[in-house]
Amino acid sequence: MVVNETLARRFFPGQDPIGRRIRVQLFQPELAADDPRQWREVVGIVRDTRHYGPGARRRFARFD
Repeated sequence: MVVNETLARRFFPGQDPIGRRIRVQLFQPELAADDPRQWREVVGIVRDTRHYGPGARRRFARFD
């Protein structure tokens, strides 16, 4: 999975996120929390973007 800078800082503060894993909600209730299909490895980082023009605040997906 490729993540943005904000997610990397939030979930891996002071660490290199490459090679780390993130559990992804797949909305498949039949999958147990420890099912390997729930996890993704971070393989890259991209800069934060502004989808709604230069004045818009930066956004990223919410992970709970």
